[in-house]
Amino acid sequence: MEADSLANRMTAWARSLASEPDPAALLAHVAAMTLAEVPGAHDVGVAVFDSSGLSTKASVGVLALRMDTAQRAVHEGPCLDAATRKSVRSGDLTFDPRWPRLAPHAAEVGVRSALALSLFVTSRPLGVLSIYATTAGAFGQIAEAIGSVLAAHAAVAIAAMTIQVELRTALESRDLIGQAKGVLMERCGVSAEEAFHWLTVTSQRSNIKLRDVARELMSSRDSVLWTAAAPVEPPQ
Repeated sequence: MEADSLANRMTAWARSLASEPDPAALLAHVAAMTLAEVPGAHDVGVAVFDSSGLSTKASVGVLALRMDTAQRAVHEGPCLDAATRKSVRSGDLTFDPRWPRLAPHAAEVGVRSALALSLFVTSRPLGVLSIYATTAGAFGQIAEAIGSVLAAHAAVAIAAMTIQVELRTALESRDLIGQAKGVLMERCGVSAEEAFHWLTVTSQRSNIKLRDVARELMSSRDSVLWTAAAPVEPPQ
């Protein structure tokens, strides 16, 4: 009965993740559900890959955030190892020979056990679900099995939301660039091709993303981009 109840909760949780429109709320939901369902869990952190690398975006409890930060500082630990598509379990971080530089940090924070699970749906990992406990030997096979199911559901939801965000960003960028092209065509008397060339060359010369060049042009008619290194003559 308990297994059926857990399965039902997992199914309902997966559906709620799929309907969550906000990325931050989704990750917070993942952390909270993991804390509630994984036996022995004391603190939970959810880290995802962004432009700066693996970054903790949601956590339940201060220990998770401190441990994730410590691992990035010493460049070792279960969270970093799990980023390469695997699960990592430690019964006592203060004595684990795999991460000797992390041991004093774990002792200082008061974390003993760790369970880190990779978040992935393809060959490219999306992040890591990290679970911590203040007692040694807190996570057994049952905890890892439940955590793995949670991580799998979370990875699918994160991947779907990532695609939605990227698509929305691409559409917004396309619209913004189209508007900027229209302004250039009107003010400079150039063709659509020449206007786009203006934008791309200005982007390259100023080392600014194309959509940001377009946004700058649309936000200020007195923008320096009208006169700085422009491939077509700006309006007088």
